[in-house]
Amino acid sequence: MKISCFIFGEQALAIQCGDLLLNANHEVRGIVAENPDIGTWAQTRGVRLVDPASDVGAVLKERPFDYLFSIANMKLLPKEIVALPRRGTINFHDGPLPRYSGVHATSWAILNGEARHGITWHFIGDRVDGGSILKQREIEIAPDETAFSLNAKCFEAGIESFAELMNVLRSGTVRACEQDLSQRTYFGMFRRPPAACVVSWQKNAAEISALVRATEFGPYPNAMGRARFRSAGNSFFVRKWKCSAAAGMRNLDRSWRWRRTELLCLRRIGRWPSVSS
Repeated sequence: MKISCFIFGEQALAIQCGDLLLNANHEVRGIVAENPDIGTWAQTRGVRLVDPASDVGAVLKERPFDYLFSIANMKLLPKEIVALPRRGTINFHDGPLPRYSGVHATSWAILNGEARHGITWHFIGDRVDGGSILKQREIEIAPDETAFSLNAKCFEAGIESFAELMNVLRSGTVRACEQDLSQRTYFGMFRRPPAACVVSWQKNAAEISALVRATEFGPYPNAMGRARFRSAGNSFFVRKWKCSAAAGMRNLDRSWRWRRTELLCLRRIGRWPSVSS
């Protein structure tokens, strides 16, 4: 069965899923985005680009359609938009629902010392990230995992599982399971690590490492905050953490003093940003 749909999304995952839909001869009526890269893709693939600032509802109401996909889309969709598709609105979430609902799921998983994570495709309901689950995929968290690398794993799992989901939707044999909300954890938009991500030397090496890795977003915008430490009246961002396996706070302090000297040199030549303490 051929399906018709619209996509909301601002990142590369939306493009990848759009390609999967088009290559399977499904009808992508339009993509709602302001990202120029997505605009270029839409023009290349002959997909209608809808400006989020326009009357999106009017565009979606022009003709009935089957599904609306919210893919790596950080904006909550209005209820009237969610209700428009005939068969439902489906969201991609970078966490193993019902756990890690909300924002920055990968960062919080690293901060909490999780060994495994996951992604979820689910229907959008009345509760944020609380709709019934269509497809999930587990992901292993490596000891040196960063938010950047775990996000990449989530996107890869999202593409692979979307291909499976697409086949289910096409066959018309959709089976969704309700979430066990007693297991739900939620991380809100404005929740941040303690002390504005300043490293506390009262924490052990594993906790400091988790903070550094959870706040490393690579080249992408970081609204979470970045780990930093204070020295001589200044604060320095920390991108990497290296600690000797020969445990002991004395060795840890000596190792960090060497690391701090390196950061100061990077700052002098303008390669590492500093902020006021």
